[in-house]
Amino acid sequence: MNDWKVEPLAKHLASIESGCRPKGGVAGYTDGVPSLSAEQIREDGTIAFETVRYIPNEFFAAAKKGKIQKGDILVVKDGATTGKTAFINEDFPFTEAMVNEHTFILRTKPTLLPKFAFFCLRSEMAVECFTGARDHGIIGGLTQTFPEEIEIPVPPLAEQRRLVARIEALTSRLEQARQARQAAIAEAEHMLAAAISSLLERRKPKTVPLQTLLLDQPRNGWSPPAIYQTGDGTPVLTLSAVTGFNYDGSKVKLTSAPTKDDAHYWLQRNELLITRSNTPELVGHAAIYDGTPARAICCDLIMKMKVNPAKADVRFVHYCLRSPEARQFITQRAKGASGTMQKIAKQDVQEIPIPEVPVAEQRRIVSRLDALAAKQAELRRLQTETEAELAAFTSALLAKAFRGEL
Repeated sequence: MNDWKVEPLAKHLASIESGCRPKGGVAGYTDGVPSLSAEQIREDGTIAFETVRYIPNEFFAAAKKGKIQKGDILVVKDGATTGKTAFINEDFPFTEAMVNEHTFILRTKPTLLPKFAFFCLRSEMAVECFTGARDHGIIGGLTQTFPEEIEIPVPPLAEQRRLVARIEALTSRLEQARQARQAAIAEAEHMLAAAISSLLERRKPKTVPLQTLLLDQPRNGWSPPAIYQTGDGTPVLTLSAVTGFNYDGSKVKLTSAPTKDDAHYWLQRNELLITRSNTPELVGHAAIYDGTPARAICCDLIMKMKVNPAKADVRFVHYCLRSPEARQFITQRAKGASGTMQKIAKQDVQEIPIPEVPVAEQRRIVSRLDALAAKQAELRRLQTETEAELAAFTSALLAKAFRGEL
């Protein structure tokens, strides 16, 4: 390590720039040049091409910045996922693509291999910088000077190449396991959705609007002012608590804001929750509050409502909301000026069509679907373990590599 230098990342960057997109967002475009955003960047540094949005060809041709090249490093510059990174490999499937204004493109000088720089940005060396920027949210975030704050080891190029090859070789097996389990989860989700449709189609029931099955109509939760997010106090569910149609009571922020005991926002066990704002693929996801954490609130991007047990089993309604038919209805109703965030109105939620099936029959259907859902839940548990193992292994591996021990 005697010939290793420790220098600011900025010293070895040829350029850093953010992207752009058409005024009004990209939601209305179904063809053209791909536009990548934080939504497409996964935690493992890969890109979710299945959710890519597009911009017009003429906008891309006129753009002066934000055009992607192979070997680029992408860094989310603001918002909840500030600091999330991706690398544009040789197998990047598009000849032309852009990033939006919330993402930086970093390009290195010949003294620093792009993939080596990417691994540096995924290591503990960048954590403090990214965490501080993330705490300031979309108002703060990262500026173009952030590479000056990150000091990295800069070994000779031959050693950089050796370390990159070694890191990739050691992580490849865990990555293969992660991909296999992701594919299994996707297949299980497809089977569950098909089973929901199949069980209902056999009876060919007519449908009724969701509002006719409710005791309490949909109502937004409450998001306390950010100044009260002090790390203790009342749990407030985030969108992640509902995302994926599986309730997760650990996805909360704590607020010290004053509350009222008789306010509408307190959650009650078995209430149905549905996201009213999220990305196009995630808006309208639903879950059932299971009572944990106790005395909790849902944020104002989630609607809460009570199903009338005399008319419907809340679990049946929940399964119906994840059916292809309901998802299509929600997708068609969702609106928003931004291509990355869509919203559904209270009236849209009230009008979601739910099959009219006797409650006793609903419970028999639920029993059959629960068995499939349990298998899917086990796959998700195993996937979570794999993700944690991969993250821990990669973090330890990078630390070891940059200490010259690999």
